[in-house]
Amino acid sequence: MPQMKPRPPCDSVSRHYPLARLKAIASEQRASAATDPALRQDWEELAIEWHLLASLSAATSAPAAAPAKDPTQVVSYIENLSGAMHGVIGNN
Repeated sequence: MPQMKPRPPCDSVSRHYPLARLKAIASEQRASAATDPALRQDWEELAIEWHLLASLSAATSAPAAAPAKDPTQVVSYIENLSGAMHGVIGNN
């Protein structure tokens, strides 16, 4: 019977680090733009959760050299993510 190769523990988690970090930043931006104190607190708590997930993902991933990202693309991605989050909230 063939033996299964064990997968590295960081395989599935490390892929989520960049997205979790961007969602944390987008949540912080939404919190700073919110005028309702309860809504602001909800966004701040969500940002904390995303930062926690990103930190846990980073701790389990192996260090790897990544090419430098263009800051304008990152800002554009965050703005698109914020717009998508705004669309979801507006539909509820």
